[in-house]
Amino acid sequence: MRLDISSRTEPIHKLLGNGIEKRCITNFYGLPGAGKTQVALCIAASLVEQGEKIVFVDTETGFSFERFLELCGGKSALLKNIILFEPCTWDEQKSLIQKIKKIKTSAVIVDSLVALWRIELSEENVQKLSRELSRFVAELAAIAKKNNLAVITTNQVYTEIESGELELSGRYIVKWWSKNLVELIHFGRAGKRIAVLKKSRNQKEEKKVAFEITSTGLKEVKLGIF
Repeated sequence: MRLDISSRTEPIHKLLGNGIEKRCITNFYGLPGAGKTQVALCIAASLVEQGEKIVFVDTETGFSFERFLELCGGKSALLKNIILFEPCTWDEQKSLIQKIKKIKTSAVIVDSLVALWRIELSEENVQKLSRELSRFVAELAAIAKKNNLAVITTNQVYTEIESGELELSGRYIVKWWSKNLVELIHFGRAGKRIAVLKKSRNQKEEKKVAFEITSTGLKEVKLGIF
């Protein structure tokens, strides 16, 4: 069971196996500037254009009404299909779970999952906050399954000092609960990105697609043009 996101996010739609999978979490991650928020906005636009109701949790003030309306062709009436939350602290973000549980919606988008959590993270509270993050993501997964909806999250990353490898903030907690993981990579000229499917329950992993961010959404491009 999937949600069609082809109208504004066709490259990602195809990468994931023709749509966003319902009843689980799909997580997009990457370095700053990789296009995480743009992907989230394009998915949102694709869904509301079909009359779907969505919840959008914006933790980094990344939701732009101007950009969203541009993606929707200026149809301001579509804004009624979005319930927007803008938590300012990790505690505020955690408390949204109880509100989200009561909302009848097709999808929940959280951009970004860990931004507010990272602000409060320290050596003294790492165990406590790790438990809280695990509980928050587990509850999102439970909502997705119980209400037959899709949960889409974006995730920040950092570089491991010893290995030099890119790692998700929240590490194993986020990886465990995310049934689909997509890495976004800024590549080549401005506006060009690559999406790599790193984890999937039903698609070939390491499958990739190149795309550019345009005024009307994401447009697939050939890898050879980079």
